[in-house]
Amino acid sequence: MIVFEQLSAELKRTYSDTGMMIRKAGDNALYNDAVDAVASGFIYEESDVPVAIDFCP
Repeated sequence: MIVFEQLSAELKRTYSDTGMMIRKAGDNALYNDAVDAVASGFIYEESDVPVAIDFCP
């Protein structure tokens, strides 16, 4: 499920609470999460691709 988190009066974070990548409507790029201006109006959908986890040594 897509979750929206208000970070400040100007910024919001969007992510999936099921550990899946998200896709911005009209854009085929996948994101772990997205931080956008509240006024941006961007819409995201959950994909069927699990979030990639990178570990740094």
